[in-house]
Amino acid sequence: MKIRIRHTDIHISAFFIAVIPLVVISGSYAQFILAYISIILHELAHMATAAIYGCRTVSLRVLPVGLSADIDTENCRRKEKLAIYSSGPAVSFFLSAAAYLAYILLSENLQYLYFISLLNFCLAVFNLIPALPLDGGKILQEILNDSIGLITAAKYIRAIALLLCIIATGAGVYQILAGNLNFSLFIMGLYFIVFFNTGKMEASLMNIKQLLYRRQRLLNKGIYQARDLVVLKGMRLGAVIKALDYDRFHFIYLLDEDLKLLRIITENEIIDCMLKHPGDMTFEELLKLLEA
Repeated sequence: MKIRIRHTDIHISAFFIAVIPLVVISGSYAQFILAYISIILHELAHMATAAIYGCRTVSLRVLPVGLSADIDTENCRRKEKLAIYSSGPAVSFFLSAAAYLAYILLSENLQYLYFISLLNFCLAVFNLIPALPLDGGKILQEILNDSIGLITAAKYIRAIALLLCIIATGAGVYQILAGNLNFSLFIMGLYFIVFFNTGKMEASLMNIKQLLYRRQRLLNKGIYQARDLVVLKGMRLGAVIKALDYDRFHFIYLLDEDLKLLRIITENEIIDCMLKHPGDMTFEELLKLLEA
């Protein structure tokens, strides 16, 4: 089911509706509600931080395991992205500490407070695993992009994700064969496998690979159709990459705020820069590099 509130699409999974009676029948509805609220607060932290930086939540998926927000960070700086990605785990750690402190201080030692503390601690730690699409993977991606460039960073991220897939799935299978019917590690491994080839980074990398292949086709043919784009100097390289056609060679007319021409840049210059520098670099910063 899909509904739209303002500019945000909300997708409600059929599995979410189906799991509600199962939870009630099992008698674990109290734990389910506490877990779901914790996950909602985690995701709301991402959305609230994004809103502070002027980023829009494009869509929100309501799943049996919680919420999943798709936030448009296209025009965010690296520090802003890091703040958005880390806000969820930060809130989970805060809730864990607050619940544990209340559990210690209250004379009744209410067990549900201990459950909330442990739950939020596990939620924060799990989301900090350095693999996409988890928060830890996104944080590591931004850090590596800035230090070793987009393509090399992507190779490291994919290698880490693949390693975690193998470890979690293998450990899960071993647990099951050993007679321990705890499917958590096996499910974690399947989770990484499902999302291994998804995400915005993968789409951006495919765009760059297509552009690199086109460069070779142009060299082989010696002639190629071209297309012009007009871009303001404040735009980021990553945003413009998505606007490039697969079957055209591009010339970018770079303008300032007064719409005066600063320079004509080729797509090759953009790609060469993105291979060495982060994708959130602006054309103004690129211009300084080219003129240095």
